[in-house]
Amino acid sequence: MLLQHGRHTLRKKLYPHSVKVGKRRYKIKMVRDLSDGKGQRLRGYCDPNKPHTLYLDKDQSQAELFSTFWHEVLHAIEVEHKIKLPHKLVYALEGPIAAVLKANFRLSFRR
Repeated sequence: MLLQHGRHTLRKKLYPHSVKVGKRRYKIKMVRDLSDGKGQRLRGYCDPNKPHTLYLDKDQSQAELFSTFWHEVLHAIEVEHKIKLPHKLVYALEGPIAAVLKANFRLSFRR
């Protein structure tokens, strides 16, 4: 389970195998050396095409991974609900969303 009440440390292995966004289920894949094909390293990538996958670079700190996860979920929400969010807004929302969840579910991160 991704989130639990009480004091809990998020670990990469505790992320769900998939997440439901709208009517679709997106697989979550933890990978190394994620890039855009042009040599640019990525922290995460949302592939809205079948098999609908969120790729997350597993070499991030737990706090970075949590923010990246929500960043990619926001991209999936864009696709599934047919809304367009400027990428600057996605970046601006990822941290506050992670912070709200961390504060309300009392999550802690290990370095």
